[in-house]
Amino acid sequence: RLHTPRQPMQVYILKRCVQMIPVLLGVTFIVFFLLHLLPGNPAQLVLGPDASAAQVEELERELGLHQPLYIQYGRYLSRLLRVDLGESVRFDRPVGELIKEKIPSTLELTLASMIVIVIISFPIGISCAVKRDSLYDHVGMAAAIAGISIANFWMGIMLIMLFAGILGVLPSGGRIGSSVEVHRITGLYLLDYALKGDFNGLLDSVKHLLLPALTLGLGFSAISVRIVRTSMLEVLGREYIVTARAKGLGEQTVIYLHGLKNALIPIITVLGLQLGILLGGVIVVETVFSWPGLGSLLIIGIGARDYMLVQGTVLIFALARLFINLLTDVSYALVDPRIKYH
Repeated sequence: RLHTPRQPMQVYILKRCVQMIPVLLGVTFIVFFLLHLLPGNPAQLVLGPDASAAQVEELERELGLHQPLYIQYGRYLSRLLRVDLGESVRFDRPVGELIKEKIPSTLELTLASMIVIVIISFPIGISCAVKRDSLYDHVGMAAAIAGISIANFWMGIMLIMLFAGILGVLPSGGRIGSSVEVHRITGLYLLDYALKGDFNGLLDSVKHLLLPALTLGLGFSAISVRIVRTSMLEVLGREYIVTARAKGLGEQTVIYLHGLKNALIPIITVLGLQLGILLGGVIVVETVFSWPGLGSLLIIGIGARDYMLVQGTVLIFALARLFINLLTDVSYALVDPRIKYH
């Protein structure tokens, strides 16, 4: 039977979505039981140290914590089937609402970090490949190794000390200044202020975003630089590159049109993996810069032993990671139409 060109892609995406279900179930299972192994009683933490044993027991019954773990887990899964992430005992609000409020903040930081990675890694990686074994190449690779070795939290603290403490040109934390009016349309402040035409708000949000995005992006840029360089070196040695140069094509045309285009598959793979790993780095960076996103929400939930909040946040992180992997695979066909999915 003949298929239209669009059908195989649709079938592939559907199969991948079905395969996500057992992965997400595994995530919920692991997180649920690991949380219950942690010391601390959520009911006791909510009521405080002065609460009586009777009050703690009553709240445990309200939260369902007195039931066996397998029953609690079954109830949690039944809620998930109704797209209900439960109630947060720390905030006394639905977990879904809390996550919905924080997603734009984390998304904005992640996208800004990816822009930093692309802006840094592509020019440096390509230049190092073109100028192989030159002083520029050696310096670039040494800087990349140094960037890989530096921890995110340490880099963030150093950037805060330099730009906020010594120079005083950038804020040390937060997402927006207290004197700036918030225009919440999409939740992405850069986009919201641009839509409103509020230049002062846009500038202030950029200042607050710059240090967290640099902290998150610089370390991953170091890895991407090496991948871009390696991929370009492999491609620049191919026969069709030699032929293109022999035809008299300009060096920029040879490098970017013929070289970079054919080196994109491994680069896209690494960038997709980087974006997934960025979600883990977001937790640390948001904590360092008091960035009000999902990472900060997760830390608050762990500290309060807020089981529903932690489980819901981790589930969203896992879902985002799976979606990024799917998007990465689908993008291969856009770069190289010869790739087929089975």
